[in-house]
Amino acid sequence: VKDPSHLTDDEKNQVKNNVDNANKDKFPAGTDVTVGDDGTTTVNYPDGSKDTIPGDQLVQGQKGDTTDAGNITPTVPGDKVTVKDPSHLTDDEKNQVKNNVDNANKDKFPAGTDVTVG
Repeated sequence: VKDPSHLTDDEKNQVKNNVDNANKDKFPAGTDVTVGDDGTTTVNYPDGSKDTIPGDQLVQGQKGDTTDAGNITPTVPGDKVTVKDPSHLTDDEKNQVKNNVDNANKDKFPAGTDVTVG
């Protein structure tokens, strides 16, 4: 969903349908499922009893809500670059470090990832 704390009517209907479909052979006839703004779902049974399912068990934010940096832990290259002055790398040394990091993570980094060496 776009915003897990404020579901749209379409998103609420999707959650309701998912709960209904997952329990189609379990719910007695006349069972009513309602979905709140945060996805919290209440199952009201014909006998007056009810169950509540917390929204965080049924909905999650879209993938765009998480960052690549939060999902990827870069691999530190095994080969260290030998430099003259570790406090002041030359441009060639920086490029060598950058290439080592890029190569060590070529299967991890998404397209467009930029590695910068300070």
